[in-house]
Amino acid sequence: MSKKKSLILDSWSLLAYFKEEKAGLKVKKLLHQAVQGRINLYLNLFNWGEIYYLILRQFGQKRLRKAISVIEQSPIKLVAIDKELVILAAEQKAKGSLSLADCFVFATAKQLQGVLVTGDPDFKLLKKEVEILWLWN
Repeated sequence: MSKKKSLILDSWSLLAYFKEEKAGLKVKKLLHQAVQGRINLYLNLFNWGEIYYLILRQFGQKRLRKAISVIEQSPIKLVAIDKELVILAAEQKAKGSLSLADCFVFATAKQLQGVLVTGDPDFKLLKKEVEILWLWN
């Protein structure tokens, strides 16, 4: 029996999904695969918070409630922020110019030995350190 692939979503990927952008269609397919039990999808709580404030700021409470409901009812597994994850993110932040939120999604991918799902070009610098599924391909 083969181990299911673990994919870690960043805020860029979920915002593309909620904004119904072209890249969001790939996220929709990933969600469908997760419902079928073919893959595992993860989102850490730091990035969940980033999605929360970005949707609230850009679209307001009504759209925020809908987005959070979609996440909560989806097969996305939330990853708690523990000391090990904070250390991995902090070490990455000390190395370069990624945002702290991006460092947390990177750290989650490293910790879970998973694939980072994004379209954010800032992650190009890390393609040798973690496997990346680019949504703009």
